[in-house]
Amino acid sequence: MGFNMLTNTDDDAFTIALAASATTDGIDITITARDAAVQNFEFWVSEAATGAGLTADSASGTLTASTGAILTALTAKKHVIAQTNASGSCVMTLVDSANPTDQYFCIATAGGKAIVSAASGTNWEGA
Repeated sequence: MGFNMLTNTDDDAFTIALAASATTDGIDITITARDAAVQNFEFWVSEAATGAGLTADSASGTLTASTGAILTALTAKKHVIAQTNASGSCVMTLVDSANPTDQYFCIATAGGKAIVSAASGTNWEGA
């Protein structure tokens, strides 16, 4: 028996914004739920603009949450189950000294569709 982790059912339930982190070689990934409430979601890093598959890259540093929480790591630094705070926000930081420009940060909607960020580009600190 399956379950939906999200209470939102439409594809614009979340937004993803990227910014250089204050952490050396870090990128901040801000995920905001349209419904300002605690939301659980699946998050992964892909090299495809469609969000298909996991990145083949291995980040040199960590993936941490400064707002919200990482509940379960499915694939270290690439695929997690996470949660927003009570205001519907989750801020995660990924650290990678290579500052790869081709990373896409993705979350799944309740319907199973991927919401995909823009490419990481030069949003890394130090890039």
